[in-house]
Amino acid sequence: MMESLDITLITSLSIVERQRVLAWFSRQSEERRIELLKKKYLVFKSLEKKHKIYGMGQVLDYCAILLACKEPWLASTKLRSQRAFIEKDYEHLNVERKTKAHGLLQKKKARKREKLAKHWFVVVKLKTEDGLGFGKIAEYLQHYHQINVSRSYLHSYWVSRMG
Repeated sequence: MMESLDITLITSLSIVERQRVLAWFSRQSEERRIELLKKKYLVFKSLEKKHKIYGMGQVLDYCAILLACKEPWLASTKLRSQRAFIEKDYEHLNVERKTKAHGLLQKKKARKREKLAKHWFVVVKLKTEDGLGFGKIAEYLQHYHQINVSRSYLHSYWVSRMG
């Protein structure tokens, strides 16, 4: 049990993560495994210098293979919570989010304009013949035609259409 705690402290990997790392290691090509084992040797030497406890050679050897595989495993599984975001990743996500939001807003505005254009004759009649203001016309459209527009939007639309 103490060895498991030591391994967790040295590698900062939980038992489940260690199992996943080793499963990932076993799925690699033979050339890749040899490359990782070479890296393991260097990691083992640095661990041996840090942890000068006798009788921990096997534990350190196990930790070395885990640490040698940890970074490539994280990169391959894209665990972004385990590694820092690069500035361009933030920028890319911001651009993507803003593009989606802008597209949704444009679609919503276009649908509203279409609905208003279909019922424009009603707006013109209420404004010119009945003399209603844009606030009352907006209430009328909401109540009878389920078109939710503000009085200021109606006014700007009126100015753009009627001049």
